[in-house]
Amino acid sequence: MSSIGTFPLQELIFDIKRISEEIGIEVNDLFHVLESTISQVCISAYGGNLDLSVSVNRDDGTIKLFKNMTVVDDDLPNKKIEPEDDYILEKNFGDELAIGESEVPLIFDFYKHITLKEAGKENKDISIGQVLSEDIPLPTFTRHSSMQARQILMQRIKMLQKDKQFAEFNGKVGEIVSGTVKRIEYGNVWVELTPHIEAMLRRDEMIARESFRPGERISSLVIDVNKNVSGPSILLSRTHPKFMERLFAMEVPEVYEGIVQIKSIAREPGSHAKISVISQDDYLDPVGVLVGMKGVRINSIVNELQGEKIDVIVWSEDPAMFIAQAIQPAKVQKIILDEENQKAEVVVAEDQQSIAIGRKGQNVRLASQLTGWKVDIISEHDEAERFQKDIKEKVALFVEALDIDDVIARLLYTEGFRSVKDLVDVTIEEFSVIEGFSQELAEEIQQRATTFIAEKQKAFVDKAVKLGIKDDLIKFDKLNHKQILTLAENEVFSIQDLADLATDELLEIFPDEEISAKFAEDVILECRTILGMIEIEEDENIEEDNSTNDRQF
Repeated sequence: MSSIGTFPLQELIFDIKRISEEIGIEVNDLFHVLESTISQVCISAYGGNLDLSVSVNRDDGTIKLFKNMTVVDDDLPNKKIEPEDDYILEKNFGDELAIGESEVPLIFDFYKHITLKEAGKENKDISIGQVLSEDIPLPTFTRHSSMQARQILMQRIKMLQKDKQFAEFNGKVGEIVSGTVKRIEYGNVWVELTPHIEAMLRRDEMIARESFRPGERISSLVIDVNKNVSGPSILLSRTHPKFMERLFAMEVPEVYEGIVQIKSIAREPGSHAKISVISQDDYLDPVGVLVGMKGVRINSIVNELQGEKIDVIVWSEDPAMFIAQAIQPAKVQKIILDEENQKAEVVVAEDQQSIAIGRKGQNVRLASQLTGWKVDIISEHDEAERFQKDIKEKVALFVEALDIDDVIARLLYTEGFRSVKDLVDVTIEEFSVIEGFSQELAEEIQQRATTFIAEKQKAFVDKAVKLGIKDDLIKFDKLNHKQILTLAENEVFSIQDLADLATDELLEIFPDEEISAKFAEDVILECRTILGMIEIEEDENIEEDNSTNDRQF
């Protein structure tokens, strides 16, 4: 039986094999930790800056201790340091010393280097850079040193276990795990996933009104894993949309296999959810697949989610069709899309308006989340009133701006013209196809429209200059005159000022304009592109992404 002083290796090897079974770490990994620990203790016992390695026989506990030395050129050493001076290397150069590659001059280390001439006495085939290993006797340790070795070993094994646990659960972010409720503290539930690992389900990640008791089994989604001194910190969620997606993947083979794909999910946990799906098989109904025979598949998920109602709809790449599906069970009459601002107005009959909006606005809110569009519900009556109001306003604008009568103004509106600029942007040939319009009339109207726009532009520029607005913002065509003047009222006078804003800050400037977040982002992005800030922004985003542990899945 081998031993290090009073520290019996046979007993330690038995402990390692037992620990391996208990904590699920490979025996070889534990032996590597043991060898590293013995090497560290031996270096302390011998003293100096030795490069030692240890090999432990896995069966009988036999230890072999090796002193490793790197072969260097005979002419390289420019100083031999004595054992008592070895701290000089560590202090001045540390880990920077490397054969042939160091930026600092290599100093011969009495403990780690051997010249080619000296090494060649034993073996003529030795080359520079080669590492020679020599058997050396094991030192004798005191009882205190042996106990210290055991403590170091146990600490390293714990670190190895924590690293393994972190790696295991870090790879499970976005996956469902099951465990037993261990305890409940301040509304937060601690879940035992394995005998050595606990995770926390915060109160705000739990479905409304659900409660758990110690000993109860619970399934949740892993949303974040962090390294802590005490082990991995694991956060769970039962409200995340991904939790519902994973439940369907577990319950529905076609989802797991990718035949039916879940495109988007919108949830108000514990109350109502909408989920859009698409089938890769034209002969397979994706809605029927998720619902199952007599609702058996979806009901099991509804039960898991505390009775949360789930609407399954077919996803479509056509925004109007997708929105119409998402607003179910209401019947849609018409959808008006504003693609630039990602907004949609859904027109429904009077008796369908409350259904489309839903209780406390829930149905339209979920439809917006599901589709990614800002959805507004209006009745046919309101839409008709708005249409008449729009006609009145636009006709009045044409009459005033172009000095024409009401009949011609209405005719222009009927032909699809909604602004004076629209009249400038068309060709005379396009004007001429309007019934009753001669070329002379078309040219006259277009000339008046051009004059009106020029006068408006001059008035705007004069006012903008007085307010101190810079020329680059005056010429910025993504915003209209009114919006640019509003920016000036909020001390935004240039493209640079606009580029420095965050999206939410720009949205706050236009509370009544109802510009979308996407439009605000596009405006800021355009300004940063003009100023050449995009590459910098991307680099900053990369650094930020690397420095955080946010989970996106």
